[in-house]
Amino acid sequence: MPRASPGVPPLAALLARSYAEHGLASRSVLLAVSGGADSTALLVGTARVRESLGLRVEVATFDHGLRPDASEEVASVANLSARLGLVCHVRALALSPGAGVEARAREARYATLEVLRQERNLTAIATGHTLNDQAETLLMRLARGTALRGARGIHAQAPTLLRPLLACSRDDVLAFLHAEGLDYVRDPMNADPSLFRTRMRTDVLPALDRAAGFRTLPHLANFARLAAEDEALLGRLADASWERLSLPGEVRQVR
Repeated sequence: MPRASPGVPPLAALLARSYAEHGLASRSVLLAVSGGADSTALLVGTARVRESLGLRVEVATFDHGLRPDASEEVASVANLSARLGLVCHVRALALSPGAGVEARAREARYATLEVLRQERNLTAIATGHTLNDQAETLLMRLARGTALRGARGIHAQAPTLLRPLLACSRDDVLAFLHAEGLDYVRDPMNADPSLFRTRMRTDVLPALDRAAGFRTLPHLANFARLAAEDEALLGRLADASWERLSLPGEVRQVR
């Protein structure tokens, strides 16, 4: 595994470890960057360690067509990418506001990211999800009612998707950006109280910390990690049991 030099900030060193552990050394990655704090840290931190990893890096940013400021925000991501010597792909998604806009925007982004990844022959897509996102997602799913599969929260890795900042808190991200002298986009949707995630972030998590008397964020994220491990183990045991019970030539039905 590549060793980070003494001058590499902790967040960038964590990125280097994550990329190496997930087999991306000497390979390539497409960074999904909105210009917000988390994805800006992902962008700059990855740029800091790409040479030591031999990592080819490109960037994608999106104008969802939902806010007038979005064009300036994607331009700022493109400019920062250029200063870092990285290719940046700007895509317009032209979404309509209304019910389910968060889910529709997420689906459109991931679909476009995968098309770009294939077009550019890149190994994986990386997003800037953090420990806070993990805890918020877990609580939202528990509040709605979920089984073990839902309690897995945000996966650290899927076949062509990586979340290398998932062990970093938003405080870690902000400390990194402050040390680097970097500004970032403040999306007003992140403060919109009509959104469930916003209420979870601003109301529920602080209240949970006060009730517990300690910071619950790492414990919630750890629970999601353990749930993912347990669900994967149960899946493997179920598959093994099926293999033992099935007859030769029997077609297996998808569960």
